Amino acid sequence: MFFKRRLSSYDKDVESLFYYFPKDSVPFDFLLLVEKMTLKQFLNVFKQLGIYFFEEPEVFSENSRKMWYVKYVVWKLTKNNRLLLEALVLRLIKDEQRPLLFEMLYDTSKFPHPQNIRAFLHTLFTCQEQIFNDTDVLMYSHDGDLIGMSEDVHWESMFEVGELCTTIFVIQSTTYMTPKAFLSKVLDLYNRLEDEKNCIDEKLLRPKIKRLEDIVLTWTSFFKDETDESAEFKKSVLDSVIFTKDLFIPDVLRKIKNNLLYVPKKKNSILMGFIKCTKTNFLIELDVEKMYLCKDAKTTKIYNIKSKFIAEQIVMVDQELLGDVKL
Repeated sequence: MFFKRRLSSYDKDVESLFYYFPKDSVPFDFLLLVEKMTLKQFLNVFKQLGIYFFEEPEVFSENSRKMWYVKYVVWKLTKNNRLLLEALVLRLIKDEQRPLLFEMLYDTSKFPHPQNIRAFLHTLFTCQEQIFNDTDVLMYSHDGDLIGMSEDVHWESMFEVGELCTTIFVIQSTTYMTPKAFLSKVLDLYNRLEDEKNCIDEKLLRPKIKRLEDIVLTWTSFFKDETDESAEFKKSVLDSVIFTKDLFIPDVLRKIKNNLLYVPKKKNSILMGFIKCTKTNFLIELDVEKMYLCKDAKTTKIYNIKSKFIAEQIVMVDQELLGDVKL
């Protein structure tokens, strides 16, 4: 968001445009004048109005060298702010005055020199076409809402999203990856972290290792009760670097191994049955006892149910939508 302050006087060229900034947004009229201003006028307006694109130096993280991260940061700005930044970047590239953006990104009086700021600027200018494009590896709506991302970005973001539930991440991944592909991605990240042990301080690396431990532990717990995961596949996990090297702590390895060696009880085939529902004041009551046509199983994990069945139950309140459910 913008950090901004009101001034006692305004430049005559912009005084008629506005007297205050709406919260977290630059006036749209200002965007319309960008192309008509000289670079000097443009910069003077910024200085007089005290405009900064970012409040906190934490924005300029160690990922500032990665295009997807800078794109993520830019698209978190409000729409007008993002458009203004894009216009400014293009103008500075055209006039070969890229260093001037340095003093507009943040308040230098508060944070003289945030770490990685130069890397952030370099990425912003060299990848500006991809960053301001609403598609590519990160896909956004015109309002700045994230609507999609590539597989690589999804997995890289796993280390950056803080306290995001690992269960959510694993479920998201399994919607587009086979178990074999998931394992391959885990092993790639494992080997990368193993290599980084020699060049990165352990205190900085440990949170990433912990994150990967949680991912693998959650993933293996998902299919430990399922008989369709072959013994051969489970053996491939046990024979992998996860167990032949010592990146993961012993307690985590023990839990992962228990998940892999767990022998599930045999169950009768589970068949989806009709769910009785009544509609009273737009409320739906589900007869869970009749959900499955078998004796041994009355519950199952939602990610094991075909999406078509889930969708049919969700739209049951609207019979017109029921016919639109596709395989």
